[in-house]
Amino acid sequence: MEYLKRAERESEVQTEDERIQQVVKDILAHIRREGTAAVEEYAKQFDNWQGEFILSEEKKAALIASVPQQVKDDIDFAHRQIRRFAEAQRASLTEFEIETEAGVKLSQRVIPVDCAGCYVPGGRYAHAASA
Repeated sequence: MEYLKRAERESEVQTEDERIQQVVKDILAHIRREGTAAVEEYAKQFDNWQGEFILSEEKKAALIASVPQQVKDDIDFAHRQIRRFAEAQRASLTEFEIETEAGVKLSQRVIPVDCAGCYVPGGRYAHAASA
């Protein structure tokens, strides 16, 4: 039998988890101390972003106007689906299934976990969703 990949030892995983937690704590502490300057520094470091963080109303209007109507319609559809499901989730502490559109069934399972993480896309690529 040939192993393509072996699981890491528990002690190695725990050490790496602790290292990652410390890095995140340091980043958050730096942001609390330095505010926007720290955020700009991390944007440059992690995403190679050096542009403006806040768009002017004129720039927003121009960008919105440049988006094709079909894309706007698709985003609106996704927003309705996501909102309806999120509202059902928020109202529920148990498992459920709903039909948001004819033939579109969404469900929630409740499974305990020890920890969770979240990746928030950033940088130079546009995303229709964010944290």
